[in-house]
Amino acid sequence: MKAQNYQIKGDNLIICGLLFSLVLPVAGPLLDGAGFDYMSGSMYAVNMFAFFPYTFMIISLIIVTRIIGWDMNDKTMNYELLSGHSRAQVFFGRFIMSLAWTVIASVIVSAVPTVFFTVINGWGHSLKAGDFAVRFAAFLFPCIRWICEVGFITILVKNSNVGMVIGFLMLEGSVIVSEVFKELLDVKPDTLFACPNLLALAEISNSRQQLIGDEMVTVYDGAVNMSLLNSSIIVSLAAGSVFTLIGYMIFKKNDM
Repeated sequence: MKAQNYQIKGDNLIICGLLFSLVLPVAGPLLDGAGFDYMSGSMYAVNMFAFFPYTFMIISLIIVTRIIGWDMNDKTMNYELLSGHSRAQVFFGRFIMSLAWTVIASVIVSAVPTVFFTVINGWGHSLKAGDFAVRFAAFLFPCIRWICEVGFITILVKNSNVGMVIGFLMLEGSVIVSEVFKELLDVKPDTLFACPNLLALAEISNSRQQLIGDEMVTVYDGAVNMSLLNSSIIVSLAAGSVFTLIGYMIFKKNDM
């Protein structure tokens, strides 16, 4: 795992992706000419829910395919096996590092701008801090599922670039299929795929105008739908476990 940790720190693609994901949200208010004065921490948190699912999916797709796929491309995994490491150590070591780095990256991308605006303008009244914390914690489950799915794909194709392309197509395809279900069948398959599940958990549709002090503020209802949350946890853990188990079985039998 030390090798993967060193590898990820020197990966220019991942570093550039993280910097872009950090700078763009913070620079947004300046680019539209509004400045920072109006953006409280809670207001940024509401806006963040709109783009976080896609940001996470892309960043995690890059990280997981690079950690797992690169070492399959250059036969590093083969050398590790020949040096005495078990297949379980090689496989789960990379899955653990993929999970750890993806969680760290997503927390940095989401938390740093939120803290930045909170320090400047306070938390504000747009969203309750408790609702934000619960909703953000709920993201963890479809995120873990997506990481396991991408890891499975990369193990299957044995190539980081091919895995990245297939993962991106699967991401976009899942959103399209989900929308087709909603439009044609009047069904909301929120937990059928990881990305639509994350989008459903991030959706905040209820709001009201409320006078706070001498200012009219848009206050959002950030409470998570408990039925959606429970089904997301169960389906995500089940799907993640299945993809990881099948991925390990394939890895265990494959020639490196």
